[in-house]
Amino acid sequence: MKPIPKALVVFAFLALSGASIVYAQSGDDVSTGLETAKALTAESFKSAAESVFSPSILESVEYDTGQGSITFQAPKVLPDYFESGDKVNKIIAIDSARLFRHLPSLESLSLRIPVGGDDVQATLPRQAVEEFYGVRFSELHNDMNAWREDFSSKYDNKASRKKFVEEFF
Repeated sequence: MKPIPKALVVFAFLALSGASIVYAQSGDDVSTGLETAKALTAESFKSAAESVFSPSILESVEYDTGQGSITFQAPKVLPDYFESGDKVNKIIAIDSARLFRHLPSLESLSLRIPVGGDDVQATLPRQAVEEFYGVRFSELHNDMNAWREDFSSKYDNKASRKKFVEEFF
């Protein structure tokens, strides 16, 4: 009898445990690749946040019952990291959407970003963000082509990011 390949055993375990499996091509924007059907945990939220944002800019990452909260810090080597208005807009408009796509059970995301000595704060409910963009992140969760065609190509530009921030602030 031939031994069962380890990859097949892992795949079977993931499939039976209710995990969503994401296949990525080189250059694809994929965070953890998996979010199980079980409830999102603080640990899995932190892992996803660290894959979307550089851990060096994360001061704190918290999660409780569908609500995520991220406080950013400027990296020590680049203290003016957040001084570009578009950098902040990209975090608020695009990177938050990436988290919603990666984490279907994330209902709301609060962001706190240091800009010019003050903190910019936003609370983004999933439903309001989906309505603004006219998408359902759960439908884009496992489909990188749809993510690129229906979201990134339309909204990941300076003008759209600015419009999103103006709407939510």
